[in-house]
This record gives sequence, structure tokens and C-alpha cells, in this order.
Amino acid sequence: MQGFPAEEYENVPQDLATIYDNVQPEADSSDSDITDQEDLDDLERRVLQELCRNVKHKGPKIPRHQDPFTHPEMHEILDNTLQQVAELNFLPESYGMQPEEWEDDEYPQSEIIVGRRKKEAIIQLPLGIWYSQAVRWTRALYIMNELLYSLE
Repeated sequence: MQGFPAEEYENVPQDLATIYDNVQPEADSSDSDITDQEDLDDLERRVLQELCRNVKHKGPKIPRHQDPFTHPEMHEILDNTLQQVAELNFLPESYGMQPEEWEDDEYPQSEIIVGRRKKEAIIQLPLGIWYSQAVRWTRALYIMNELLYSLE
């Protein structure tokens, strides 16, 4: 990224870096090191605020739900299986998490969620934040479905 020390900001998505690209430290200027560091700290703070806007918000009320498992030991089986599946790096197909299932073979950068009264909210899905959560959720959903099917 132009203007950024590569090792410090290698995980910052290019589109976000472009938004905040007004900080450009000079490589050889020792007089401005303190100012540059302050600018970089400010940049990092602003980028994190932008990324966390959809992550660290007050969560919605959870609808009433019923435990899908009728046997208490099923929770332990789910947890143990989830750990084993993660160790194997298994990711089920047909859950929208395989690269070939993505539009243009790219992880989706946003998702539109329709709420009450058909109000739409665009949720940003930065890869570095949401992908690992989506993988874990996908694995858990797959295992839960398999367990429930096995009980039928």
C-alpha cells in the first residue's frame, strides 16, 4: 500500500486503506518520526472504528428459541465434533462458504439484511473479521443438521 509501512498494514484491505490514505509517512525523515507515528496511530484508530462499526454494536434481541437437541449429551457431541472438524480444516459444501460458491469467486464484502418493516441494512463483511466467524458457524450448522438427521 502506498504510504503505509507494509509490515504494519498488510492486513488492511485496500479499499479501506484508500479511504484513509491521507497519512503518508516519509521513509527517511527522522525529524518527523514522532508525528508519523501519531498519524499512523490515528489512522489505525480510524480504520478499527470503521471495521468495528458492525462488529461491536449492541446486539439485537434474540428471538425465543427451542433447543434442537432433546438429549443433553448432544451438546457435548456437538462441541467435540466441532473441535475435530476444525482440526481437520473441513468446510462443508452448499453452505455458501466455498470459493466456487461466491459471486465472482470472491468472499462477499457486504450482505443486505432485511429487518422489520422490510427495512434493509447493508452489513460490511471484512474478510479478516467475518470469515473465521462464518466458517465456525457453517461447521456448527452442518454438524447440528447431521446430528439431528441421525436422530430421525
